[in-house]
Amino acid sequence: MAITDFHLLLFDDNDERRTSLLRAAQRAGLRQVLGLRDEADVRAHLDRLALREPPEGLYPSLVLVPLDGPGLNLLSWLTSRPRRRMVTIGLVHPRDGHLIGQAYDLRVNSCLLRPEGFEEQVEFFRSVGRYWEDLNQSPPP
Repeated sequence: MAITDFHLLLFDDNDERRTSLLRAAQRAGLRQVLGLRDEADVRAHLDRLALREPPEGLYPSLVLVPLDGPGLNLLSWLTSRPRRRMVTIGLVHPRDGHLIGQAYDLRVNSCLLRPEGFEEQVEFFRSVGRYWEDLNQSPPP
């Protein structure tokens, strides 16, 4: 699957999990994926993109944020952005379900169970790709 005009930004401060998720996204056929470790790096990346006029589709279409760790801080910052035409998905572990309400308060678009094993991660990204390609309607740039 090669989805055009789809840019995925994956934020995860857990190096092992981020690396596994990035490999799984690639195996699932998602090609335009950026994985960042630090909240500051995500902010700097999005600020750089905001300076481009027009942004030429470089803004992430979808941002995946784990709800544990610094994820809620990043969601709070994303909520404050003047141009927020990107889908944000909070990834939650079942034991962290109490964070879901906080994430929705910060206007996350969806909360999904975080896939744990590699094959589960690959299937997760295949599902995301099918959803984006077959069902999603994106706003104009």
